[in-house]
Amino acid sequence: MVEGVTEVGDVVKTGGWNNKLVFQINGVSVASSVKIIPLKAEKIIDVPTIVMKDRTGSLVRSVSIDAATGKVIGEGIEAGYSKFNRVMMNERDEVVSKEDIVYFKVKKDGSLEETVKFQRNIGSEAELILSDPLPESEANKYLIENTYEVSGKDDTSSRQLFMLAKQLKEDDAVGVIDNVTLTTSFKQYAGLVFPIINSKDDKFSLLLKLTQTMIEPIKPMAIPHGEAPVVRVAAARSIIQRGKDKEVPVKQHTRGGK
Repeated sequence: MVEGVTEVGDVVKTGGWNNKLVFQINGVSVASSVKIIPLKAEKIIDVPTIVMKDRTGSLVRSVSIDAATGKVIGEGIEAGYSKFNRVMMNERDEVVSKEDIVYFKVKKDGSLEETVKFQRNIGSEAELILSDPLPESEANKYLIENTYEVSGKDDTSSRQLFMLAKQLKEDDAVGVIDNVTLTTSFKQYAGLVFPIINSKDDKFSLLLKLTQTMIEPIKPMAIPHGEAPVVRVAAARSIIQRGKDKEVPVKQHTRGGK
């Protein structure tokens, strides 16, 4: 059963969605019967369950309160209030300041271990250290959640980054940063650094892609032998191709303004 899916159609019966995938082979458009199946997903970054307490040991929770009356608003009905605030409150319904909150990680045996938030390491000149690279062919095993561009701040940095991009490209590899934290929180990512070198335009880029999850096919297909029967259908143009059709050509100017 796919998480978040409540339909009672072919998803439940077959474990996926039935579709026709239309594509071109040697200029011939083909329609192939397929099943769209959710991938197996495994967290590669530990996402702990966190319990909050105040300094007296009372459990702390986040609640919404009416800005006008100070009364607690039930979860999910904030839209009915013109103004409300989020506050931390203990079991005695006392507001607790952030400075007085103690965080605990729930261990596998159910016991609690005091912990602290990961410090943000994006920005503030914090060091992001690349570990052993990953073969580029392995990179599609990771679910990408955010993507950023890594750009040199000066000529020296740009030259150094080009050396990195060139080395990764020659090795068919992507760089790996073990821990990336966007905000001071309990959420961390692994960072994958992808090189892009465009020799035609004499430009290069480095993309930092963040992931927490490894994905794995559930039903890999055996490589077939021999030709498959082809069901021909009308050709279709992709949204990318249609976008290019709308591009306005750049007007060429000659000397003299003609």
